[in-house]
Amino acid sequence: MVGTMNKLTCIFLWILFSLCMSACGPAKVYDGDSMVNYPDVAMIFNDNLAPYQKAPYTFKLMTIEHGRKDSSFLKAKDVDWDALKAPFLKANLYQKKLDKHYDINVFTDTIYNKLTLLLTAIDPNEITSKMSITAKKPENKIMTLYAETRDAGFFTTTEYKLLFVNKRTLQVQETKKYPFMKARTKVQTLTFLN
Repeated sequence: MVGTMNKLTCIFLWILFSLCMSACGPAKVYDGDSMVNYPDVAMIFNDNLAPYQKAPYTFKLMTIEHGRKDSSFLKAKDVDWDALKAPFLKANLYQKKLDKHYDINVFTDTIYNKLTLLLTAIDPNEITSKMSITAKKPENKIMTLYAETRDAGFFTTTEYKLLFVNKRTLQVQETKKYPFMKARTKVQTLTFLN
């Protein structure tokens, strides 16, 4: 029994040592595009969403959770803006620590005069794996913003699919994944009525 305990202790110490060495190793160097070209979600929301957060605007909020639908009509002052915006702001790529962590591809639609910016994470463990923004040219007016993010916890992982369609919709799809349990999804869609 003592010999087995010594072996287990040695294995545990070796794993602990390996983890410490990998954590203390040199930081990864990324060769993506510069952060100055990343979108600032806080600024996008300030410019395009803030004007609708007061009277006379009204909204329809539909929530689908556990297969049940619930909807309500709300005045702007009754919408929980902080809760709806929080996942978007957490996905914001305009952060110094994310410099060169994303590749940027730009697509131009000359027929509809639109520009699409697609940002893809170089490291798949980033909180935001991808973000797409479509803007109307030539004034670069934001039309849509879409992002896929994940928040990996110790036992649960929460994945988000986020969609903002300017002057139309704000949607948060949240999927919580647990070990040995079925994933739970909640979708909240805020529709602009005026």
